[in-house]
Amino acid sequence: MSETDVSMRVVADHMRAMTFLIADGVVPSNEHRGYVLRKIMRRAMRHGKHLGMKEPFLYTLVDTLVREYGDAYPELRSGRDAIIQVVRSEEDRFDAVLTSGLPRLEEAIERAASSGGILPGEVAFRLYDTHGLPIDFIEDTVQARGLRFDKDTFERAMEGQREKARAKSTFKGSAWQDTAWTAGDALRQELERVGDNVFRGYESTEVNTQVMALFDAGRQEIESLKTGQEGFIALSATPFYLEAGGQVSDEGTISSPQGEAQVTGLVRAAGWPRLHAVTVKSGT
Repeated sequence: MSETDVSMRVVADHMRAMTFLIADGVVPSNEHRGYVLRKIMRRAMRHGKHLGMKEPFLYTLVDTLVREYGDAYPELRSGRDAIIQVVRSEEDRFDAVLTSGLPRLEEAIERAASSGGILPGEVAFRLYDTHGLPIDFIEDTVQARGLRFDKDTFERAMEGQREKARAKSTFKGSAWQDTAWTAGDALRQELERVGDNVFRGYESTEVNTQVMALFDAGRQEIESLKTGQEGFIALSATPFYLEAGGQVSDEGTISSPQGEAQVTGLVRAAGWPRLHAVTVKSGT
């Protein structure tokens, strides 16, 4: 069987799996069922690249699945638009990752090829952690070039990352449970007026938005957060998914001309927009 045949079979099989998973309510994420779905989707996308597909294409195949299986599984018909949105959004997200990370992976592979044929684990971790390249994508690309990958060092770096995440769990965990937010009457009224109708993640992975409110780690309304501070941000629109139904919250970055903050999770506040738990990386 040729590589083209293999890629076509992978795309067909994975397309079927992802369509049914999304119809069942699974959302791509970095944990649990959502992580399995994301891996399935991204493997199909990689094989699409092998077939010469340069633009998002998986979402155009949803209608084929609906046509073939919609009579037996009516949830495919009723969820068709949402399935297409989720698939297209994940394709756009992966394309953005490749645009940013692939040139850096190519540079790292060239260095490895000229210095022993091994991609260092710490380099792979940086590509994974900073630039978002999936580790299986890195590993497949390295092996396709006839090189080796130092997975032991990568796993040690991953464990260090997990330790840091566990160290921060007290901040995020207590914030999740405590709904006592201190804010002025005018701000409360505005947040209640907007409500949690701000999610745009099925439409785009990036949105232009406005900061509605800032809170410090003690859930007190404040005017600004400075470099190194942890706190919470309410936005008028967001692409970040809020943990629900077993799917964990998204992580990412909020940027403005004044600074940048790392989003480490999201918090539900009854009747308000979802609040982004952040650490300010630069500026205010």
